[in-house]
Amino acid sequence: MKRILLILLLLGFNALIFSQGVFINPIGPTLLPAAGLFSGEIKTSENIELKIWKNPDEAVAMLSSGQANIALLPVSLGAILYNKKVPIKLVAVSTWKAFYLIGTSYDVKSFKDLKGKEIYTPFGPGQTGDAIMRYFFKKYGLEVNKDITIKYANNPEIVALLSSGKVKYALLPEPFVSLALLKVKDCRILIDIQSEWAKAVGLKEERIPISGIFIRQDFLKNNPDLFEEFITAYEKSLNWLFKNEDKAVEFVSKIMGNFPAKVLESAMKNSRFEFVYSKNCKEEIELYFKELTSTDPEIIGGIPDEEFFFLGDDN
Repeated sequence: MKRILLILLLLGFNALIFSQGVFINPIGPTLLPAAGLFSGEIKTSENIELKIWKNPDEAVAMLSSGQANIALLPVSLGAILYNKKVPIKLVAVSTWKAFYLIGTSYDVKSFKDLKGKEIYTPFGPGQTGDAIMRYFFKKYGLEVNKDITIKYANNPEIVALLSSGKVKYALLPEPFVSLALLKVKDCRILIDIQSEWAKAVGLKEERIPISGIFIRQDFLKNNPDLFEEFITAYEKSLNWLFKNEDKAVEFVSKIMGNFPAKVLESAMKNSRFEFVYSKNCKEEIELYFKELTSTDPEIIGGIPDEEFFFLGDDN
């Protein structure tokens, strides 16, 4: 009898796990599309819990362990996890424009002009900024650690280094680009990364599949209705942002520790948020992976196969 009771308790515990959706979103600009959700303006059931991650390692740990089953991640990081056998799928891309090369010295008009210089970008090797820079450096015949030096720090640290004069060049995402333009004397945008990317790979639209919604395959299989509820709510939240920018900026400013609202407003102008299912931009994502791996076949662990993409009901 005790054994049966234990089995029932375990089954009940597993059912609880699989019926609870935990969505994690990074603190930063991608909170703007999710502001409607986190603020409660867009309602979801009690079975969907919303959490914030502060660095990629935290997100990786939560998603890999199953503590989270839906996540907003850089698309390149999602590919790395998938290639490391974390059972996830890319549902949709939501951020298409955010990265800029900025600096306090105006002698740089293209990546080839960075020869002999040092440049900072967030977090570490393989992250979005790093991967894109390495692509352009190879394109222009520059060898990292020989012709150019890449260094890493978190976004606020890079802005502080620029402000102190210790760093002249950085590749950053919004809203830290706008923060640097406001806080750092003589700082300006040198290169629009999305524009350069479009020219390099032959795209008409100046955009990059930067970040998107990923889901664990076990959660998708066991909770299709809850998945649909979340995705519908996320799309509503993004539409709410476009109609309520002031409210979204005010909310995200508080979540980010009273981050300057006018910086977030500027960041909105320099960013592009658009919900596009991965099945509808699959070729563009595959092109992104193909170009990144052309510089280093292992930068994301290889080009993901078909199972990486959420294609609809057949998934």
